[in-house]
Amino acid sequence: GVFDMIYISTDDTEIRDNVVQNLNAIPFIHPKILLGEFSSVDCVVWDILVKIDYRADSFCVLLPTSPLRTPKLVRDMYHEFCLTKCDCMMSFSPNGGKHDGTAIFCDTLAFLKYRDFWRIPNMSPYYIPEKYSLDIDVPDDLTEARERYGTRKG
Repeated sequence: GVFDMIYISTDDTEIRDNVVQNLNAIPFIHPKILLGEFSSVDCVVWDILVKIDYRADSFCVLLPTSPLRTPKLVRDMYHEFCLTKCDCMMSFSPNGGKHDGTAIFCDTLAFLKYRDFWRIPNMSPYYIPEKYSLDIDVPDDLTEARERYGTRKG
C-alpha cells in the first residue's frame, strides 16, 4: 500500500470518534488556533508532525474537499512521486493549473526546511484528469461534484 500510517486532523469530535471506530488511523483534534481564517494546511501539517515527533520520512495530505479522488489516482501519484524523486508533488487541475486538492506528497525534511509547500524548489505538478479534478470551495462546486459523481457511477 501507499501509507504505513494514517493520521487525521479534525476539529470535530464526531469525526474523531468515527475514525477510531472504523479506520486504522490515529485521529488528532487540532488546536482551536488552527480553526481561524489565518490557518492553513501547512499549519495543520506542522501540528501533526510535532505530535508524531517528526517520525515520517514523507507524508501525504488528502483534503476532504476532493470527493472525486480515487484510490488509483492516489497510488499513481505516489508512484510518480517516488520515481521523480522530487521533494514535493502537488495535484493540479489540467486546465487553469491550480492546486485541485486531490493530494500533496512531500518529503518531511524539505517541508521542515521550507515551511510551506509552495516554497519547496523541487516541487513537481501532477495533473489530475479533468473528470476527477474538483476542489469544493463554494456551493456550486458541490453541485458539480454530485453531477460528475453520478455520471462517473453510471
